[in-house]
Formats: sequence, structure tokens, C-alpha cells
Amino acid sequence: EDEALVNNAIQQDLTNAIMEATAQGQFIAYFITSRESEGADMTALKDILTNRWDWTVVDANLTQLTSPNYEYPLNDPNFDGQVIIIPGGSAPLTDEELGILENYLANGGDLVLYAGTNLNPDQTSLATSQNLNDYLEANFGLRIHPEVLLDTTQAYQTPLLPISTNLNTSALVTSIGVARGQGVLLYQAPNYITVAETAPANVTTTTLSSSSDSAYLISDLSRIMNAQSPEELLPQSGDTTGRFVLGAQAENTETGGRIVVF
Repeated sequence: EDEALVNNAIQQDLTNAIMEATAQGQFIAYFITSRESEGADMTALKDILTNRWDWTVVDANLTQLTSPNYEYPLNDPNFDGQVIIIPGGSAPLTDEELGILENYLANGGDLVLYAGTNLNPDQTSLATSQNLNDYLEANFGLRIHPEVLLDTTQAYQTPLLPISTNLNTSALVTSIGVARGQGVLLYQAPNYITVAETAPANVTTTTLSSSSDSAYLISDLSRIMNAQSPEELLPQSGDTTGRFVLGAQAENTETGGRIVVF
């Protein structure tokens, strides 16, 4: 029930992360299917894009998008704009898949990455994989870390569902349609993001949301997965505490490539 609540809240509140709602033309959103991705669960977002904004929405894997026989290939001239949406996933991208993403972003593509949980037996996720993050850090100044962020002060029912009220009111993604001071994002066992102090050449980075100052990081994921009581999730000596970035965006002003990460 909590997971459904989180998924619905994120999909509705972050719809504007896809593209400006006032854009005119024909647009397509590619929801990338991967191992244990949440693409099938993002019905609220898909419904908004198709029924409210009249977008074409398709589920596909990255290799399909470069196939000449695919019905909706990347850079389809029949569309005025496109966006790739990666809804979580537990398996790292293959070298081929990462190469497709790199080429897409180098040619001005837009990417929205919803970082899925790494609380699984392998303790891995697509978003925290080393190959993806080495690329993101070198080219966009962003890195998603495997530690899980919890909060006992600003959370919904459990520290595993931290709430962010620290939203960037100057950024379109976290401000359009949101009354100043009233924006709230609900996360489920999120990973945190670091934003480089010095961005790569031609790249502009922006923090979109951050935790409260009472948040803390757990690096031993088995401590969370094996917890038998809420008390076992409380902060312990050695946990890093403070305010951490939970959402960020970066854009290369030369190529036009843009990424939004939550």
C-alpha cells in the first residue's frame, strides 16, 4: 500500500519533469523496460501524457529504439520531440545499452531517470550502477550513490518514506503548477545524489529537491532488509547525517542533452 502511494505521488508530482506542459506539436515518450523496472506501474504518468497532453507513449528496450524495423525509432521525423524515461530497474545497463544512451544524449536527447530501489537480494540497481554513474559524473556532473537515505523526522509513517519539502522554486520541474512553499515529494528508500561543485564543460547543473537536515544514510543495506522492528531503522553511530540531494537535473548547453534524476 505504501509503495502504491509513493508511486502515485511521484508520477503525479513529477509529470512536469518530462517536458514543458505548454509545448506544441507531436511528442513521444519511451518507457524503457528492463529487469524489474517499474514501467508497467507508471500508469498515472502514462495516462497524463496520453490523455491530457496527447503524447504517444510506448514501452520498449533501448536496443529496439535503434532497430530500423522498429515502429517508433529514435529521431523519428514524425515527432517534434522525444524523451526517454527509465523507470527504475535492478540490472545495470549493458555496454550496448549505455552506448545508445550516450549517443542519444550527445545528440541533444532528453532523459528522465527514476532511480529504483536497490533493496533486493543482489543489492543492485540500474541507477546506482558504476558504468552509468561514471558516465553521468564525467559528462553531466551527477552521481547516484548506493547508500539508502532514511529520515525519522520528516517522513510518512516510516523512515523508509522520507518527505522532501526543499524544492527548487526556480526550476520548472519542481515549480510549475505548485504554489510556493506547498510543494512536497514523497520518496521510497531513495538513494542520494551528489552534484559536482565544478560541472563539466558547457554543463549547467541544478538541485531540484533535497532531504531535511535530519536525514541519514545507511550503507549496509542488509540492516534495512533484515530489520524486524522500526527501532532497527533508527540512526546509529557512524551513519552520515545531514541534508542530501534527492533530485537534480543537468543540461549541456552546447549539445542540448538534458537529464533529470529523481
